[in-house]
Amino acid sequence: MGVRLTLQKRVEPSPWLPPLLPLLSILLALLLGAGVLSLAHTDPWEAYREMVVGAFGDLYALSETLVKATPLVLTGLGVALAFRMRFWNIGAEGQLYMGAMGATWVALSYTDLPAPLLQALMLLVG
Repeated sequence: MGVRLTLQKRVEPSPWLPPLLPLLSILLALLLGAGVLSLAHTDPWEAYREMVVGAFGDLYALSETLVKATPLVLTGLGVALAFRMRFWNIGAEGQLYMGAMGATWVALSYTDLPAPLLQALMLLVG
């Protein structure tokens, strides 16, 4: 006589799971990163402190972090929208680069256009 196992889909998840899962994921990522840093003979606490100071240490660092993060956030939102519609989009990074190249081409090719028209054209081509 064996044990019979059945899988059932829950109607709704436990109430503590949605807020706890991202926190556990971040903690696990930090612990795994600390393990890799330790294997590289680097103090994980010092490395993490330098990362935080480098990204948020002063106004310049914060502005550079936001400048570099904005395209990635917008690309992620575009992919999330596609996934939400059950559309598999694996070309988001290429789309980001092609849009950037198109907008740059417009900006360098049409330097005599007024700024509002040039920006609109860059958005359209990008």
